[in-house]
Amino acid sequence: VRSLSGSGACTFGPDTDGDGLGDACDGCNQERSGTPDELLTQRHEIEQLSWILLCSKEEELCVGYKEVTENEFWVKGHFPGHPVMPGVIMLEVAAQLCCFYYRMQVENPRHLAFGALDEVKFRGLVTPGNKLYMAIRPKIMKVHQAIFYFQGYVADRLVLEGRLLGINI
Repeated sequence: VRSLSGSGACTFGPDTDGDGLGDACDGCNQERSGTPDELLTQRHEIEQLSWILLCSKEEELCVGYKEVTENEFWVKGHFPGHPVMPGVIMLEVAAQLCCFYYRMQVENPRHLAFGALDEVKFRGLVTPGNKLYMAIRPKIMKVHQAIFYFQGYVADRLVLEGRLLGINI
């Protein structure tokens, strides 16, 4: 389990040489070329991934989660007195995990941006105190685009699923 927030150093993968930076993504057996700043370009309020639990090229699977807190920027207004994570933010969690996987697998990647969303279904609520677990699987991985299937869970409850097209920009 690796944290993506906090220290500013690369926090995924084992630190075998003691430099404070992870050397490879768990399960990828692929050397990384930089820090999370280079793998995830979102910052501040829009940075949504809390942890990467698994990133496996062999299994074609990446799993991470967003720890939803009372301090999220949307809590006061969506909806006052009964905060519910906006669907667009749930989709952003999926997109950031897809981007992370893509940038770990593609040589010399730029940034993977939303191209399309298909077959998206919201099946449950995510509220402060929940962990939104996201699992993604690539369907197509090319230099200029990638298609992923994604599913989001709170505990054992499916709350989100769909397909995301990412375009390399």
